[in-house]
Amino acid sequence: MKKFNFSLILALFVLGFVSCGPTTDDAIKYNDAIIEQQTILVKENDKVIDAMGGDAAKFEAAIKEFNAQVAKSTEIVEKMDKFGKETTFKDAALSLFKVFKSVGDNEYKEILRVINIPSDKVTKADEDQMMASAKQIDDKLQKELDAFLKSQKDFAEKYKFKLQAQ
Repeated sequence: MKKFNFSLILALFVLGFVSCGPTTDDAIKYNDAIIEQQTILVKENDKVIDAMGGDAAKFEAAIKEFNAQVAKSTEIVEKMDKFGKETTFKDAALSLFKVFKSVGDNEYKEILRVINIPSDKVTKADEDQMMASAKQIDDKLQKELDAFLKSQKDFAEKYKFKLQAQ
């Protein structure tokens, strides 16, 4: 009888330990927390793009706000715990945020440099550099966004929830 009780207790302990893993609801909350930060950054990036066609001071201010939000969102996601033993989705978000930072520190500043040149002093090389910077922004962000979305899809499949189009 003692052997049976020990086996039963051990089985219940193992079942209790296994069932303590992350749930689908936990995965959805984790996904939503990361997506909240990604969405904020996309909106801030849109503000920079909108400001690009106007006044240089507004464009510069939008870049500063964007860079500040990139730092804030990065910090928030970095502080998030692993999901179970999983960091792939979190790492993909941080990689995307790193590209946002690079764009804010480099390509947007190069575009700002050209915008600040008096219009009668802008050369063909300046215009070409501005267009090249815009293309780099698109290419860098699209590549990293595709990787991020794949990671999100894999995360959703692994934890058995459906993604909703936004």
